[in-house]
Amino acid sequence: MTNSASIKGAGIGLRSPHYQYILTQKPAVPWFEVLSDNYMSA
Repeated sequence: MTNSASIKGAGIGLRSPHYQYILTQKPAVPWFEVLSDNYMSA
């Protein structure tokens, strides 16, 4: 069996402590993962 899928890069989880850095520095990160669990209180 052959799988032609490959990883084209890596993303990171977006967290509020990193917002300012990301907006000002614009790091070369292909994507950010946003998990609703990080923003909802129990």
